[in-house]
Amino acid sequence: MKCVITGANGFLGQVLTTNMLEKGHRVLGLVRREEAKKTITELGAEVEQADLFDKEKLSEILKNYKPDTIFHLAAEIATQRNKDLIYRVNVEGTKLLAQACRGINISSFIYASSVVIGNPKGELIDENSQLTATTTYGKSKQEAEKLLLNEMKQHNLPIVILRPSHVYGYGGWYKELVGEMLKARFMIPGNGNNWWDVVHVDDVANAFALAAERVVKGEIFHIVDDQPVLMKDFFAITAKSLNLKKPWHIPTFIASLVKGSEPIAAAVRSAKSSNKKLKQQLGWQPKYPNCELGINHCITKLNKII
Repeated sequence: MKCVITGANGFLGQVLTTNMLEKGHRVLGLVRREEAKKTITELGAEVEQADLFDKEKLSEILKNYKPDTIFHLAAEIATQRNKDLIYRVNVEGTKLLAQACRGINISSFIYASSVVIGNPKGELIDENSQLTATTTYGKSKQEAEKLLLNEMKQHNLPIVILRPSHVYGYGGWYKELVGEMLKARFMIPGNGNNWWDVVHVDDVANAFALAAERVVKGEIFHIVDDQPVLMKDFFAITAKSLNLKKPWHIPTFIASLVKGSEPIAAAVRSAKSSNKKLKQQLGWQPKYPNCELGINHCITKLNKII
């Protein structure tokens, strides 16, 4: 299989690139910055520098490479405080990429959306649950989903939507969190009694690979592990793995002043998600079914890096 990965130099992008290469697939990573190209070539993939807003270049790259699958991971994340930029990249950028795919015979266009787009207040949610997004990031993901499904309806683009929950691993926000803990700079926002639906990055990458290999056009899947965890317990398990004491707590309004109101709103939301559909239709099984197993794996890897 030949695949294109946007945002290939991001945390999930690098893990997915490695996953696909190890399975014998060809990978072309699309990156926005020149300095990111080295990261992708060192992983063993091909690389092209292209901006989502350069539609002509995107079209040219796709026509020349002739991919079977496109993984669209490039996005502005929830911690980005520039709301206009979140909307521009996550919605307008996605729209332009979808348009660039017109006329190209691909098997699947797999979009990285998110489960973390509303507050079900502890309820169990699945792919049929109606969630009201409350943050700019959440709203941008929902709008991008709608425009892609419309692109499928009008132009037969084979869309698959994957919604990971809180993705942790040996990079990204979790690596930063571990660094803050080691420097005694981390505190839990609020009381931490909210449910978190989490998933290890390796299991997320495997779900994306399965979605490409099984070809499930028009489907939506939630990606979470088997065991929801209270946010305070997730951080307590991390601290224990680092041989540290449990973190202190900080009022939510103070945390919002420091980190931004929307990222904190996403952190204190309470939700449990079902992975039943992902298991039944794609045969997915998490390598790390609970966060304790996953965290111990991450800390072991991070201890070699930090």
